[in-house]
Amino acid sequence: MDYRQGVTYPFQGGRCWKFVLIAFLCNISLIGQPLALGYALRTSRRCLRGQPLPEWQDWGNMYLDGLRALALKLLPKVVD
Repeated sequence: MDYRQGVTYPFQGGRCWKFVLIAFLCNISLIGQPLALGYALRTSRRCLRGQPLPEWQDWGNMYLDGLRALALKLLPKVVD
């Protein structure tokens, strides 16, 4: 994957600032961080496929995906 595409991908399209603003607001609250992480996972999957940004829908599954990713991220720290 081209790194430039990965950096510029979130800013393509006319509604990009809405998506970035929602992700930022979710990320600054502790409770919203799994939601932002779940959205980031969906965004990276769609970027690899060459698809546009995902909509902010199905928040429950996005939150669960973010919690799973967060658990995997924290797991090595618990095992050490």
